[in-house]
Amino acid sequence: MNVSSYKYRYKIRRLIVLMNISFITALLFAQQVEERRFSKEYVILYKIEKSNIDTTFYDNKAELHRLDSDIKKILSLKDVSLDSLVVISSASPDGDSLYNFRLSERRGQSIDRFISTQNPDFDKNILFKFPVGENWEAFRDIALTDVQMPMRNELIEIIDNGSMTVAAKEKWLRNNRTLYRYVMRNHIHKLRSAYVHLNYTCRYMAFPSLSEGGLAVDMDRPQHIYVPQPETPERKFSLPPFGIKTNTLYDVALVPNIGVEFFFNRRWSVSANWMYAWWESDKRSWYWRVYGGELEGRWWFGKNGYGDNFTGHHLGLYAQAGTFDFEAGGRGQMVDKWSFGGGVSYGYSLPLTKRLNMDFSIGLGYFRADFKEYLPIGGHYVWQQTTRRNWIGPTKAEVSLVWIIGGNKR
Repeated sequence: MNVSSYKYRYKIRRLIVLMNISFITALLFAQQVEERRFSKEYVILYKIEKSNIDTTFYDNKAELHRLDSDIKKILSLKDVSLDSLVVISSASPDGDSLYNFRLSERRGQSIDRFISTQNPDFDKNILFKFPVGENWEAFRDIALTDVQMPMRNELIEIIDNGSMTVAAKEKWLRNNRTLYRYVMRNHIHKLRSAYVHLNYTCRYMAFPSLSEGGLAVDMDRPQHIYVPQPETPERKFSLPPFGIKTNTLYDVALVPNIGVEFFFNRRWSVSANWMYAWWESDKRSWYWRVYGGELEGRWWFGKNGYGDNFTGHHLGLYAQAGTFDFEAGGRGQMVDKWSFGGGVSYGYSLPLTKRLNMDFSIGLGYFRADFKEYLPIGGHYVWQQTTRRNWIGPTKAEVSLVWIIGGNKR
């Protein structure tokens, strides 16, 4: 081997080494931060007409644990960022649509409270709540996947019928009893739900993509999350939930009475009560006559107001008016002109059955009346005296049975 040939091979080898070093160095300097986005989903189910989370219902406990663990893990990692948390809450497609929309709002708020309680440092600006009311889109997906569902094709056509109102679709569903019972037994609980979508980004160092040269493909991206648009509830007139009630203390005293109480905005109610008794016997000189009424406004101060069962503690303001005539063979007392009073009440209502409650209440206040005293003498009632009385103290006592009407259960 001559010297020139050796020098030539040496130069070639050195050039190759330098090219490899340059290539590796270029790649190292060309490293950049790659981002990859991921999404996870969690499902929380609710009992009928409930908006609070019940951890004993279906898989709620496990789902909440998984959601809380994932949030804590993501927040603790340096190269992972939590992008958004989307809550899509819904109610079952039956009953009043406006009530269902408000119920779906409260279900979304329950997820918000859970996350905030478990993670005080959570940025609520990245939490987005979408209450959709009656989730007919999810109902349609269920019908598409359940080939055993009776009248499946007809149901899909009804859901897709844009000319039918929500009320008409609900009526059609209820009228088809076989389908309705099947849905209630197998699927209705899936629609009383809150779907939670957790979106986060992972960042790491990587070589630049070679997709432009056809040598690599783009990384997978999570699919777009479909958020169904809530159908605008039909704003038609409807009575708020109310109860029909009777005070059993008056009933025992042979004073028939009836009342009605309307419930508003989870914390307020207004009631009107009326009593009327007209028992008399001139032969025995026995009179038991009373009639009058009462108006009362109440504020329910439980954590959720009167809640889903219209029960709990309440404070009230009331006004009363009435007349009476009591006499049992001796001196009689009569108030023949309207007397008035009012005061402050406190009470508690507890459930007996799904639609029947027992309400206990007592009131302290002021009452004013002109009392006329008389004696039955020789077949006549002889006036004795008239006394104006002002009373401060207990003016109301109530142990009432309340039958709840309205407030459709979900």
